[in-house]
Amino acid sequence: MENQAKAESFGNPALVDTDPRVEIKYSVCLNCQGGCGIRCKVVDGVLLKVDGNPYHPNTLESHLPYATDPADARLIRGRICAKGQAAVQSLYDPYRLKRPLKRAGARGSGLWQTITWEQAFAEIGAKLATYRDLATPIDPAAPELGPKVNQVVFSGGRNQQAPFTDRFWKKVFGTTNFRHDIPASAR
Repeated sequence: MENQAKAESFGNPALVDTDPRVEIKYSVCLNCQGGCGIRCKVVDGVLLKVDGNPYHPNTLESHLPYATDPADARLIRGRICAKGQAAVQSLYDPYRLKRPLKRAGARGSGLWQTITWEQAFAEIGAKLATYRDLATPIDPAAPELGPKVNQVVFSGGRNQQAPFTDRFWKKVFGTTNFRHDIPASAR
């Protein structure tokens, strides 16, 4: 049993960062709203480890000067939280959704069918088109509610693309409810 544990632990060690087969890719973590810089260790196209980007201010108390040689920087890891480090598990999770799902039964039944992206976009677009009425009031007795288009609310969540989504929902689609994550007075 002990030999089996040693073989599993040491038989296929992760390559050190200085190995020429190791690629270091820099990006930004999207597992929360922090937007921390990340440093990803990739070997043969497989993500092995996520660490903090030492150039990013969120991951070191004093980030590396931007003039630091990348060859030196690849040996320095910044800090990243457990959510950031869990990106490896999220990426390779066998249950991760990779294609759109459409409900195939009653709400709450847990029945879903896989559909194409084209079908998903077409159905979502058709549904949204029914709400894009800029003239008919939601309620004629309450004109302050505005037109039917205001029945659509965009709830950004982790909205890294806020400049785009704000323009789309406000200027293109026409709803006054283009941001749900900030108060109307701050828009």
